[in-house]
Amino acid sequence: MILYKYVSPESAIKILRTNKIGFSQPACFNDPFDIPIYPENIEREEGSLGQKLASFFSTFKSDILAQRTGILSLTRQPDNPLMWAHYAKDHTGIVIGIDTVKAGFCNETTNMIPAQFGSVIYVNKRSANAIVSKPKSGMKVGGTYNFKSDHFEKLQRLFLHKPLQWAYEEEVRVIKCLPEKGSTDAPYELEEIDIGDRKLFVWDLPKKAIAELYFGVRISNTHRKALTSIVETHHPDLTAYDCFLDHENLSIRSQKSHSF
Repeated sequence: MILYKYVSPESAIKILRTNKIGFSQPACFNDPFDIPIYPENIEREEGSLGQKLASFFSTFKSDILAQRTGILSLTRQPDNPLMWAHYAKDHTGIVIGIDTVKAGFCNETTNMIPAQFGSVIYVNKRSANAIVSKPKSGMKVGGTYNFKSDHFEKLQRLFLHKPLQWAYEEEVRVIKCLPEKGSTDAPYELEEIDIGDRKLFVWDLPKKAIAELYFGVRISNTHRKALTSIVETHHPDLTAYDCFLDHENLSIRSQKSHSF
């Protein structure tokens, strides 16, 4: 399954040169509704001690999840004009096609939510209904590194519900638990780097995980040459495409690049 990442030309150069991609904490996303709110399947009398305790523990768990969760946002299509404008630096950037199986993003033992379960659900309001599913296993908040299928309903409400206005993104998420420093129970390591306004938690992409590359219609010759050189050296097997404007249909089209 190939999913896509829209990025600036500068970010594309870093990703292709290092073969690394970053997971972000939800608090760093541009939508403040991305902060996870831990759902409680508890009905209490308003103002009761039980309700206050449930609210306290819900807030506590939400804070832990916001700090200990890394999210990689991908999308299904490489030709969305709004995505090109919003996330690929006004069409001057790149779309990277990632083979999610080769990248390890479909692995249920190393992803809290793997790509095949990460489709975002666009809604007008959060669900206030009780959680129907009955988990048979435990789930440590901030310390669960694998996919717990019996907790999927709760995971969806935590990480995969977004306001309906974002539906154009067709977002698919890969979600990992971020190991604490010195942790010995995590099945993987993520390099933590500071990029100024936020932190990224970097995942090493295996060879050939980057399968496709799309050049924006406004990409500069300088960036095209730099990326072409990197691809020829580090990613000779990927397929590259040039994008162009279909003015009649107000859409983005692509064709295999003649640069390779």
